[in-house]
Amino acid sequence: DIVSVDGLKPFTDAARTLVFGSPAAEQNDIVSVQALSGTGALRVAAEFLAAYYRTPAGGDAPAAVLIPDPTWPNHHAVFQAAGFAARVKYPYFSRDSNAVDFPAMTAALEAAEEGSVLVLHACAHNPTGADLTGAQWAAVREIAGRKRFAVIFDSAYQGFASGDLERDAKPVRDMVAMGAGERPAVILVAQSFAKNMGMYGERVGALHVVMPACGVSDAERNAVRGQLKGVIRRMYSSPPRFGAEVAARVMNDPKRMAAWKEELKGMADRIADVRVRLHDALVANGCPGTWEHVKEQIGMFSYTGLTEKQVEYLTETHH
Repeated sequence: DIVSVDGLKPFTDAARTLVFGSPAAEQNDIVSVQALSGTGALRVAAEFLAAYYRTPAGGDAPAAVLIPDPTWPNHHAVFQAAGFAARVKYPYFSRDSNAVDFPAMTAALEAAEEGSVLVLHACAHNPTGADLTGAQWAAVREIAGRKRFAVIFDSAYQGFASGDLERDAKPVRDMVAMGAGERPAVILVAQSFAKNMGMYGERVGALHVVMPACGVSDAERNAVRGQLKGVIRRMYSSPPRFGAEVAARVMNDPKRMAAWKEELKGMADRIADVRVRLHDALVANGCPGTWEHVKEQIGMFSYTGLTEKQVEYLTETHH
């Protein structure tokens, strides 16, 4: 039984509420479509922006896309395939401090062209595990709004980072809550259920387009949905049903939702406990340097601070 080009509505409605919360998810300025997990959502977003979004300066070429350094390697491939010739790396992580290099990051964003496309990790940064603080997120929101960026959140780990679905969605929700004239030109969220719901093999995801805060007409909203459906139709015709049905049944049933939240909390707590035990073992064994960053990072990934030679030694000698 084929699914509509824009996806299974009980799934996309529930996915929208999960990331934006209520009542924001019920506003008429968000257009949601089902996608092939997070990668598919990113590719649809990239194709959509390449075709229909331009900087205030105009021109025929897509805007420059600002991608964190380091990042998930596929970010570069996805935007290159969509026709973004200008892919600019902005500094994100300092290998000296094993933490976010926020002064370098903000300097690069300030220097970027107005209207650029800005890629952000919503939580559990891949591959460093180093997330922005609340104050740092506030500063990024201000820059993104003032420079009229098109912001794409890659949201692959909601609930799987802190164990709290609401906390992990806060960076997205705070940006969407910005007032008219303060918010970025457009906000897109590429949402995956591969890790947090264990649906990796079913390719379950969604793309949400948050339109300008100044008000949206039915005609404008329908135009955006039509453009997204056109992109999807040309790429893979329509999304799969089974995984979206499962995810929808979980998110739309209070008992299943409560069980899922409990499992997410258990997994996130286990990862945090492993971090603490690794830190304590490194300290107990007298490993030189400071290892606090191992505990401070979040999610599945970590930049330990080990050098390439040290990793090779561990692999060859102790693996």
